[in-house]
Amino acid sequence: LATTIHGRAVRVPEDFARPLALDLARLRVAVTADFGFAPTERHIAEVFSEKVGLFREVFARADDATPDCRDADEAFEILRAVSFLANHLEKVRTRPGDVGPNVRANVEEGLRYSAEDVARAEAMQTALYRRWQDFFQNYDVILTPSITISPRAWTELYPTQIDGRKLRSYFHWLALAYAVTLAGHPAVSLPVGRDRNGMPFGLQIVGPRGGDAFVLSVAAALETLLAGDPRTARPVPDLAALKAAPPISNSPGFLELA
Repeated sequence: LATTIHGRAVRVPEDFARPLALDLARLRVAVTADFGFAPTERHIAEVFSEKVGLFREVFARADDATPDCRDADEAFEILRAVSFLANHLEKVRTRPGDVGPNVRANVEEGLRYSAEDVARAEAMQTALYRRWQDFFQNYDVILTPSITISPRAWTELYPTQIDGRKLRSYFHWLALAYAVTLAGHPAVSLPVGRDRNGMPFGLQIVGPRGGDAFVLSVAAALETLLAGDPRTARPVPDLAALKAAPPISNSPGFLELA
């Protein structure tokens, strides 16, 4: 996802090893299940609302609000497909058997776009970025689900529909992530209990541009707060059951989906 953002980040691990203490009661928080456009599963939206409802009172403000993400789907689709040309075009042409159907489809899509299409996508990304900066004048953090669906069986290569709604692409279910990628803001996902299917549920914490250390501090403070409630604490996997289960790689059809 980060390949749609120009430039290279400067990372100094020591700067992020120990998040600074932070007072959650001072935060202005925006809460959204879908950024106004993502195809979030109804089940996930409801669980998200229930989870946030358990702790939203700790913040100075917690409003149901979202930055304007118009054109996010189209901009990301174009920029992603074009980036695949740089990374995979040669392989698709010379060693097509070495790449999967999704990669081939993205390369073919990228070849269909013109310079005008790319310029339009970059203009849409810039406009979205500016709207996000305006939004963060009034909020410190955005909370969303980490992903639009509850985890599905590994045999499903990718979701084709959510709640009966046909998806735009094989990566449309990642819209909650690529909205943030397009804006270039830091985000972290925090495990907060399980959903109604018994699967781990993730909370995405999005901060202001350049606020990587701040986002980690928010996540650390929230993790500490939520650890005492089994409804929001990090779920502990049954390692014995996982160890006893046969490897997925031994399942029929695994290599065809890999």
